[in-house]
Amino acid sequence: MKMKKLILILLCCIPFTIKCSAELIEQENQCLLEEKSAVDKSFFYWSVGAGSHSNIKFIPLPGIGLGYRYQHNYIGFDISADAGILPALGSLMFKLSPALLVYPYPDDTSEYYCGLSCGICFFYQPHVYRSGSNNTIGLLPELVAGYQFQTDSGREYFVEFRPGLSLILDRDNHHDFGMLNDFYKRKDKKKNLYPTAGIRFGLSF
Repeated sequence: MKMKKLILILLCCIPFTIKCSAELIEQENQCLLEEKSAVDKSFFYWSVGAGSHSNIKFIPLPGIGLGYRYQHNYIGFDISADAGILPALGSLMFKLSPALLVYPYPDDTSEYYCGLSCGICFFYQPHVYRSGSNNTIGLLPELVAGYQFQTDSGREYFVEFRPGLSLILDRDNHHDFGMLNDFYKRKDKKKNLYPTAGIRFGLSF
């Protein structure tokens, strides 16, 4: 009789034991997940890349840049200054771009991210078929999608793709055509919204 009671008590304890074990495992997994996702880092970086611009249509404009990036868990912030040059056309471009980044699965060593950027750019291009130049100032809202990883030495690398739209705020043409001024002014009236795309590689220092 006592044996039956003991067995009955043990059987009643099994569900309680399983439940407690499951709760402990869940708590441990949650702690591990929180520990893994606790990412807090920042770094300065150099970048190289290429992208299209409205003034030179689909010719890629190579460039270099300097930036700063900060990440706290799922949210990050990036600001960069880039300069591009196309020697064949004598074209120059300068861009300042702040960006808000989101890391869906934050990790110290390897992670994907996406975000939004809205930069301001200045573009200078001399006219190839006549004297003078074309100076353009515009806004450049972009989507950002990239991959960031850290090497064993602690150095950060990233590669990202940035499709966007170039919104022309001001276009200033410096040239004198004499009697043909009115004709060329009409010819230079263009739309103010252009699709753009760029790719960028960065490394911390």
